[in-house]
Amino acid sequence: MARRRATIALVALAAGAVLCLVGWLGNGRVELVEGVVNRALACDGCLTMHQLTLAEGRLSVRGLRFQPPREGAPIVSIGRIDAGIDLLASLRRREVALREVRLSAVQITQARPHRAQPVPAGASGPCLTADHIDGTGIAVSIGGDELRPPVDLIDGAASLRALRWCPALRTWRGVGAARIGRIDVGQSTARAVVVPAAALLGDDVVLWAGRWRLGQAVGGGSGVITRIDARARLQLALTIEDQQVAELLTAATGAPSPLWGRARVELGLQSGGDLPVGGATWTVRGRIGQARFLDVDEMPLAARAGIGLTPWIQLQDGAAELGAVDMDLRLGRAWADLDCVRQVGERKARLVAWGRLRPGGGTELYLAGAGEGTPKAPALQVGDQGRLRLVWGPALREAMQPRCG
Repeated sequence: MARRRATIALVALAAGAVLCLVGWLGNGRVELVEGVVNRALACDGCLTMHQLTLAEGRLSVRGLRFQPPREGAPIVSIGRIDAGIDLLASLRRREVALREVRLSAVQITQARPHRAQPVPAGASGPCLTADHIDGTGIAVSIGGDELRPPVDLIDGAASLRALRWCPALRTWRGVGAARIGRIDVGQSTARAVVVPAAALLGDDVVLWAGRWRLGQAVGGGSGVITRIDARARLQLALTIEDQQVAELLTAATGAPSPLWGRARVELGLQSGGDLPVGGATWTVRGRIGQARFLDVDEMPLAARAGIGLTPWIQLQDGAAELGAVDMDLRLGRAWADLDCVRQVGERKARLVAWGRLRPGGGTELYLAGAGEGTPKAPALQVGDQGRLRLVWGPALREAMQPRCG
């Protein structure tokens, strides 16, 4: 019994000494803490802080700046950190155990897109846990290159619960939510992006679901990000309901839209992972009601007369009207595959289109009349430099399978 009391007293004395040491280091000894962290990272100046205070179980940091010691790593700046810290739990579990954490004025800047390296074999290191993290004033900026546009996230806020993060192993767990005021991707801008549910699962997966606004359009979606420890693979599924196509295209491209009509569209994106850089692929499925295109009033009289004689198109209020159109497309960087674009509705004469568009060469687009949605021979083939020819018989059947057939 005496030995047990002595052991308890020794542990209490050691814990008290550690707490006093931590408190002494934390109150104004910024350079000592910076030195310990930078030596552990084998990096000179990776971490800097303007002020650090530890008192009565509260940790306060002002003006933190951190850049991991690897080429192309982002610079992370946090204006203010206020957190409750459980020192006894930290000592017992050999990790940094935080309670509630509040972050403000968070800015992450990366000069160019970065491809993460695999986790080294045998990697180990301390972990960080937090009961609850709230972050406000979050901004992220990632520079672009010749294949990828710059990305800027502005006016973000996020909340995480039950977080466990092990930087050396690049593993994390937790659940949370986020709100982003604006996201700029090249010339495209999405506003009021809300992610009401997000899960950080294991070592490489992030799941999310949310709502967003592009121009005047409102949509929703969900996505999965895998292999964050190597080259992340992104899969998104987005839905746009009853929105003007012209507003969407103008918001996405920054240029006036040649197409009008209200649409319900389902978008899918595959990017990263084993795909080559610049190899992202979009799938587009949906319907445009009363699709219209072309400003025919600006066209020569002969061209307007030719369009007016076409059984698939009606001239209405100075535009060429196609009626309702179903779309099934795949889009990538400088290419498009039209699996099928089909007129629907009450028209006796209908138009279907399919093929591939390659601005640099290899364009092969087919246009044909349709009965009950099936192409009728012959079809008009549009090739490179606008070359035209009629296709029928076996050549037509081979061209349209398995698309609009």
